[in-house]
Amino acid sequence: MNNKLELKKEIINSRMQSINCIPMSYTKVSEGINSEVYKLESKQGNYVYKEYKLGKSSKDERIKAEVDFINHLQSNGIDQIPKLFNYRLDELWSIQSWEEGEKLEKPSLKDWEELYAFILVLQETKKSSSASSLPLAADARFDLLQSISLTKEKITDLRRLSEQSKELEILRNFLEKQIIPSFEQTENKIIQELSKSNIRYIKSDELIISPSDVGFHNVIKNNSNKYIFMDFEYAGWDAPSKLICDLILQPNHIQNNQMIDFTINHFKGKLISEKMISRIRILANIYRIKWVSIILNIAKKKKPGKYQLEIQINKAKEYFSETKDAIYYIENKLAK
Repeated sequence: MNNKLELKKEIINSRMQSINCIPMSYTKVSEGINSEVYKLESKQGNYVYKEYKLGKSSKDERIKAEVDFINHLQSNGIDQIPKLFNYRLDELWSIQSWEEGEKLEKPSLKDWEELYAFILVLQETKKSSSASSLPLAADARFDLLQSISLTKEKITDLRRLSEQSKELEILRNFLEKQIIPSFEQTENKIIQELSKSNIRYIKSDELIISPSDVGFHNVIKNNSNKYIFMDFEYAGWDAPSKLICDLILQPNHIQNNQMIDFTINHFKGKLISEKMISRIRILANIYRIKWVSIILNIAKKKKPGKYQLEIQINKAKEYFSETKDAIYYIENKLAK
């Protein structure tokens, strides 16, 4: 274990030399399925060292998406983001500034307004030269039926996995009794809606620049009371309806009815049109189920621990229950 740690330090040191920095301390901040993040302290200041893990393909695009997005924002004078000091796409690492501050566990209305202001500032860069080279955001779909198909694939994969082991029976029951019936009901409603509306496709001039993995888990209020937005591995061009649904339904900060109205009214006429509100109304439950699948990603591990699996399944059940009122309000009460 110590040998592994020392080897990691050697690798980090060699890469930090590229910015003439020698770390004095190393603290692993997080490690997930997508990346491994360290806080490095040095005489010059504190830094983030980030290693990106390969996804399904051998050529993973998360680091490129983040680097391109940060460079795009910096070239357009947006400074509410970490500074990018160095990176290597081929070696899947980057060095960014470390931002001291507080996580916004219970965001106030002002905190939401600052987040929304950042999203709107991003749209002011749409016509800049660097915007055209930005990728599509992760899971971006501009055909409503493709949005349905993407979530259907995620649920189908989970159902297939749940049938491979007796230990996953609790997952299978949850999917078959709650998630799949809810999905199929929404799918049928959407198909009926499409026959009498023009909301199926999003045109290129309706796309927005999105941070994608949006929410206060990726926001820090620094020691100067400045809001810093971070983690752009999935950022790029996206559908406004997807971003709004994610803001409303993000598991850490599910919005109540009053906040849903605030969100819609804040962006109406700026980011979303009546057409997009119609898409939000019929797609909200699809994105809710997408979040359920993300919470249940642990089941995709080769040998998920039984205890960990039960915790995530319970989290998914709680989330699905806690978002019931929001979905009802969006589908039935959102101004038509």
